[in-house]
Amino acid sequence: MKAILTGLAALICAAPWIAAAQNDRQATSRGAFEEVQVNAGKAVYDSQCASCHGETLSGIDAAKPLSGTQFLANWSGHTIAALGTRIRSTMPLTNPGSLDLSDTAALIAYILSYNGISAGLGPLPSRLADQQRLVISEPVKPTP
Repeated sequence: MKAILTGLAALICAAPWIAAAQNDRQATSRGAFEEVQVNAGKAVYDSQCASCHGETLSGIDAAKPLSGTQFLANWSGHTIAALGTRIRSTMPLTNPGSLDLSDTAALIAYILSYNGISAGLGPLPSRLADQQRLVISEPVKPTP
């Protein structure tokens, strides 16, 4: 019984990576952006998003948080393309659709980094088709 429970626990822990591996998808927990994008994304966030979502990405009034457990619960398992489409079509609230693909990718890199996801070896793509392969996942926690 203990072996079955151990195997089941291992399968549950591995599920995000198994799901991401299907259909040639990659989990963002393995790094999907460059640090330079994070810096550019912070500039976009500060000028376009912070007034509603706050300095700490925690949300203000009706603006939903872009950090923490609620953000990760809402977006884990969804593609970067889904988040990017949502951002481009609805934000900023005063001028939806004004962010270009490059700024949106940088903004997403900043949001992911703020949520503890590490930078990777390559840039977060700005093309929607390439973003479809990247699945948002919770950051990998370091082993003690």
